[in-house]
Amino acid sequence: LFRSPMLIAGYAVGEYQQLPVVVAQLSLMDSLCILLTCVTALGLGYSTIWAQSMISATSFLVMSNANKFALVAIEALGFGSAMTSVQILGACTSVLGACLYSRSHSDLEAAVEAADEEKQALLPRAGVEEDDHVDLDLGKKV
Repeated sequence: LFRSPMLIAGYAVGEYQQLPVVVAQLSLMDSLCILLTCVTALGLGYSTIWAQSMISATSFLVMSNANKFALVAIEALGFGSAMTSVQILGACTSVLGACLYSRSHSDLEAAVEAADEEKQALLPRAGVEEDDHVDLDLGKKV
């Protein structure tokens, strides 16, 4: 649906008429690069869906944003792209926020796990199974 403007623009400028000529001129290396690009895109798409199924939506958004800013940092440091101080500050703030979110999320998970362990430790001593319901007025299992 979102690619419709691209398809219309390609038709408007006559790219579809040029396609058979361009494909005929592709070298083996060109074809290999296109194939590897397709395989990489397929792998990224699969891993994205897999990651979404394993973590919460918020964690996935934080991971995606941190990934984008990490790539910006790699481009700036590794390839020497010029960045303004505001861009550097924004990228650092985003990565720091992702790290802080990750830390707080792991602390929350640890607290929930500790509470579950404490609950499990208390229930058997009281003679109550986790799935049993107790009438609080009489203290009897229902």
